[in-house]
Parts: sequence; structure tokens; C-alpha cells
Amino acid sequence: MQLRNPGQNTLTQKWLPPFVYGFLLLSPFSISIFNYGKHYIFEIPLVISIIFGLIMRDELYISALSAIRLTRKSLLFVSIVTLAFLIGWMNTGNFGDAYGDYRAGIVMLAGFAITKYAVTKNGGLWLTRLGLVCAILYVFFFLKSAAFTADYLKFPSSYLALTVTAVIACWNKKVTIAEIAVLLQIFLAAISFYRQYWIATLFTALFVSSYMLFKRKSVARRSWLHIFALFILGILPIYLFFNNQIANFFEQSAHYGQLFGKTIAFFDYAANSTSHYKTSDRSDALRFAYLSFLYLHPASLILPHGLGTTAVYGKIFPWYFVGYGIKANVIDSLIFFIAYCYGIIAAILVLVWLIMRYYVYILRRGLIEASLLFLLLILILAFDGGQITVILDSFWLGAFVALLSIPPPRIST
Repeated sequence: MQLRNPGQNTLTQKWLPPFVYGFLLLSPFSISIFNYGKHYIFEIPLVISIIFGLIMRDELYISALSAIRLTRKSLLFVSIVTLAFLIGWMNTGNFGDAYGDYRAGIVMLAGFAITKYAVTKNGGLWLTRLGLVCAILYVFFFLKSAAFTADYLKFPSSYLALTVTAVIACWNKKVTIAEIAVLLQIFLAAISFYRQYWIATLFTALFVSSYMLFKRKSVARRSWLHIFALFILGILPIYLFFNNQIANFFEQSAHYGQLFGKTIAFFDYAANSTSHYKTSDRSDALRFAYLSFLYLHPASLILPHGLGTTAVYGKIFPWYFVGYGIKANVIDSLIFFIAYCYGIIAAILVLVWLIMRYYVYILRRGLIEASLLFLLLILILAFDGGQITVILDSFWLGAFVALLSIPPPRIST
């Protein structure tokens, strides 16, 4: 299939498809619009997006169509996720819950395939536009949502979208795009009050900084003053229109308890984990318990339990987790999610793959860049399983893993 008007590259052709696909498939607006009876009907915006792609025949649609094809390898992974869905449905008796996780898993595979194809074929620069659009949509959704005006403690967003955007931009030597991605990630982290968002932002900023300082020796190195100038110019209109709401939002002390209090509790438990109750926040004790369970009781995870994370909330190995005082789940740790839903062998294979790809990445891009990206993935594996159960996040998780799975471009100065 050919692109419509392939010789033209207008502003509309560049930005309209990312906006449409981002709005319909990867934004909170989609969940708000296509939510019926507290169920998100993802299939409706998906069909609309396919029709739009058939009409426009844009680069995003063509890349997705070319990437999502049933090769032996892709069929194998789709079959594994489908089998986990069937096992989870039979184990829990809850079709809707298992199917929700199944959709997110398939979207993650799609994100992986599309990103791998796009970056390998032509650099995947259009993915940076999709990532920026998705982030901006989150900003607008926040400004119009109850999270901005009521006593909401957290505001979730797809933080990996901007990490993927920054990495692809640097690989394509588009430093300004990477800078904008960092700015948006800082803003979303500031309004989210999620600890992992700030961690991802830190790693992304360090990645872009290392690229600017060590990789681009043939051009003038941009100062981070440039970034802060862009940040001020971007945030000023928002502050002028919403200054009262912004002041009220950041004056709520509960937000800082979520961010700083829980962070202090996390490090306190990490340093004094001899008791389940060394921390005032037992959720952190539980996160470490998931990892210790993998080490102490791997035999309990030999057989996959299947998908359906909500249906098993509070029912996971009560003989081990009941002592933590809160209900256990499978979405606080991605590696525990993989081990529980797909079996411990799958989790071991993921870790082996991670070590192998880390070595290859070091050879091609250097120790600093490789360590930043792989350490971020390790933290997600250990403490953020929710990335694989929410459609808006799972696409970008697949995209991020794809960047680590393909041979990155060698450093050129």
C-alpha cells in the first residue's frame, strides 16, 4: 500500500494522523468518551482509527500495517498472550477482567512491533510526534478534569511515551524534540505525584544530557538554559489562565505526602527490611515481598495462573502475603506479574534477555547510555506492573522494550 501524496510533507500530514491516533487510542479522552457502564470499549476507537488510516493512508497507518503481520515469531507471542487469557478466564471465571488484560497485552505487542519496524526502516521519527501529541493531550485532559480542581492525590499518564520520544529523537539527531519531551515529562511528573514518574524523568533527562555532552561533538552543544527557556515559554500561558487552580493544587499537603513521604518510607524499608512493619507505608513492604516471593517460592509459580489482575486482588498466596496487612495484587511489580500470569520460566527468560541486550547495547552506544535505559527498565520490572495492564501505557511499554531489543544506531560524531 502506498502513501497518499508521498511527495508532499505538509504540516497537516505530519501532525493530523498522530493527533487522531493519539486522541482515539492513546489518550484519557478516549477512555472518557468510549466508556459505557464503567467499561472502556477500546474496539470502537480502534475501528474508527482503521477507517481513518484507510482514507488517509498516512505514514503511521502504513507502518502499523506493515509491522503487524503474522510471522512465526509474532504468532508465537500472540498465542502465548491468548493462552494466558484463556487460563485466567478459566481460573477466575471473570471474562471481562481477563479480556481487559488481554487487550492491553496485545496492544503492548503492537507497540513493540510497530516501533521496531519504524525505527529499523526509517528511524521512526513519526513516533516522536505521536509521543508529543499524547503528552499534550494528557496536559489538556488534566486542565479540564476533576484531578485539577478536587482533592485527587495522583494524576496518571503514560510517562514512557516521552522517554521513547526522547530516545528516538536523539538517535535521529533531533535534539530540540528530545528537549521538548523532557519539558513535558517534567510537567507531567510535577502534576502526577507518582514517584516512578520522577525517576523516569530523571533517567530521560540524563539520557538526553549524555547525548548532548558526549555524542554530538560535531555540532554546538546546546545549553540546558535553552530547555529552561522553552519550559518557561510553554508553562507561562497555562499559569496565566489557571494561576488560581495551580496554586490550590500545589497547596494540598496530601500530594507531598504521596511523593516525599512514601519515598522516605521506601528507602527506610529498603534499609531496614528485617520486619514487615519497618515502614509506615506497607505497600512498599509488599513490593519488596513480591520480589522475595520469587526467590523463596519459585515452585509456586511454575504453572501460569493466567490474566485477570482485578479478579485475583487480595487472593494471591494469602499464606504468604496476609502478614503485610494489605491485599496483594499482581500489578505493583512487572516481573511478578509476568511470573504469576505466564509462569516463572517466562520471568527468567525476560531477565536473561535483559542481560544479553544490555551487553549488545553497551558495545554499540556506550556504558552510560545503556545503563540509563536498562536501569529504568529494571525499576519498571521491579516496581511498576501497571504498565502492562493499561492500554494507554502498554503500547509505550512495548515501544520502550523495542528500542532495547533492536541494534541501536552506532555513535556518530
